[in-house]
Amino acid sequence: MKIKSQAISRFGVFSDPALPSKVNLYNHVLSLPVLFLSSRISNPSCHILCSKTPPKHFRSLLGLGLKFCPTPEFTTSPRKINESLERFRNDFLTKILFCHERFTNQWDPSQLYLRSDTWKVPERAIPIEVRTRSTQFENAIRSLFHHRKVRRNL
Repeated sequence: MKIKSQAISRFGVFSDPALPSKVNLYNHVLSLPVLFLSSRISNPSCHILCSKTPPKHFRSLLGLGLKFCPTPEFTTSPRKINESLERFRNDFLTKILFCHERFTNQWDPSQLYLRSDTWKVPERAIPIEVRTRSTQFENAIRSLFHHRKVRRNL
């Protein structure tokens, strides 16, 4: 009995060597709960990026979906949205400003672009239609985010 419990704790299953492998497999599948069988994923492989050893049998949680991902207590605040939109706008307008450079002889594909938080795109250098659409996009995104308390899912 001690060998059986050690095998189950180490491998998650125990097979009887006196029985054929198909019978052992059949017995193992019958011992599994129905919920475990219905929520199995076909490819449970993953990259372990933790510095610590992950918990035992963590792969069985991979196919359970987003309901097992903890949600924050509050939705994203308008301040966070404004920070993200400001970064997006600056990166987007920078790409618009320099997009023609790759068609000139001065452009070098190995050239490194270093982002600076202090440098802002000169608004006058960007076409008015691009600025208008960018502003409309930002306003549409802002209207979707309202800071409120949400119900926890765990």
